[in-house]
Amino acid sequence: MAQRDIEGRLYGTLILEDDNHKFVKKGERFFLLDLKEGRLKLYYDRPDRLPKTSNSPCQEIQLNFISKVSDARKVRPKAGNCFCITHAGDQIYIQATSEKEMQYWIDELNEACKITVPIAQTPTLAPGNSRYEVAGGVINLMQESGDSGEESVEHNMPALSLPSYMSGYAVKQGAVRKNWKKRYFVLDTNGLSYFKHDQDKEPIKTIPLTDIQDARLVEGQHHPHRQNLFEVVTTDRTFNIQCDSRTDSESWVSHINKFAKQVITSHVGSPDIH
Repeated sequence: MAQRDIEGRLYGTLILEDDNHKFVKKGERFFLLDLKEGRLKLYYDRPDRLPKTSNSPCQEIQLNFISKVSDARKVRPKAGNCFCITHAGDQIYIQATSEKEMQYWIDELNEACKITVPIAQTPTLAPGNSRYEVAGGVINLMQESGDSGEESVEHNMPALSLPSYMSGYAVKQGAVRKNWKKRYFVLDTNGLSYFKHDQDKEPIKTIPLTDIQDARLVEGQHHPHRQNLFEVVTTDRTFNIQCDSRTDSESWVSHINKFAKQVITSHVGSPDIH
């Protein structure tokens, strides 16, 4: 039965499906949901029962790679209380001791992996006699002093505090390794930027609005195990991004297209803000 340790971490013994699609005693693993480290850890037994030389996890699953956790009883009808974890394109089938325990793990894992993309924000303008400007990948508030036109950097801001049309977490596919990682996205006058964390001041990359050709929803033919996908098409690359819900994906697509087209139509560096 699923329980919690003194640190509040969920744990319990479950059975992994073997290569013959069977659930046997040999497949028992001790599962530990570690939210602090962002991982689901699997052990051959309780860590406190294992020798110190072999009490490391036998398998770890990064939570930001998990796209869905679902009831798999229809897929594995003979397994009973079976659920499925879809991560990085792979599927793992797991058997619980009861329907209640199965559903508890499904709910807890889905909650732990939730992307939580907020709704579009009302843009915040720079104060009078100032403007926001990107310098070396960092967004700064530039202050103009009097008639001299001289500028000074007042302060840098974390991604969470940046003025934006829309911002929030989503999962993006990498360009080289094709793995999926959680990133914080900000859509503003500079373009679509993504950061490793919402407290970072320097984006990993900014896609200028002028480079964006289209943003559109993607059905499951290219990524059958991932839902709520959209892609941003640029002159050099197509970015695949996954949201927590279809509504979030539709909102991102709508906002990206709206402001990218404003730039193209107006032929200026930043879209009109209403």
